Amino acid sequence: MTEILLVAIVVILALVAGFLIFVLLSARNTFKELSKLLSTMESTIKPTMDELSITMRSLKEMTDNINTITDDVKKFSNVVGDLGENIKVINEVIRDIPVKVSGVRAGIMAALTFFLKELFKGGSR
Repeated sequence: MTEILLVAIVVILALVAGFLIFVLLSARNTFKELSKLLSTMESTIKPTMDELSITMRSLKEMTDNINTITDDVKKFSNVVGDLGENIKVINEVIRDIPVKVSGVRAGIMAALTFFLKELFKGGSR
């Protein structure tokens, strides 16, 4: 009976050893495939990361350009506002010119009339 038990233990140990060898070989193959996968991913990810970096730089440049344009538009808007104010002032000045010319003309006419009256009054005496 001890011999049968010993043979059973040896057979079980042989089966366990065979199973462990199979598991270890499978694990080795799995690790080889995993290593290949990681190498492929690394070689694929590097160019993608480089392109992403270039894209991010381009996006930053575009954002900077948009900020510059926005500042220029704000300045232009302020200039247009100032121009509007200047045009309003010029318009008021132009509107006052006929009144002033009319006033000057009336003043000259009154002075000339007065001068002529005084000249003819004084000459007839």
